[in-house]
Amino acid sequence: MDYRSSNIHKISVGALPSQLGLFIENVLAES
Repeated sequence: MDYRSSNIHKISVGALPSQLGLFIENVLAES
């Protein structure tokens, strides 16, 4: 029963695209 660490892994993987999207939006807004 190691679903807790896999849940944390899913959350971190799911947060990557949104963080990257925010970063790209900021870069495009400044240029």
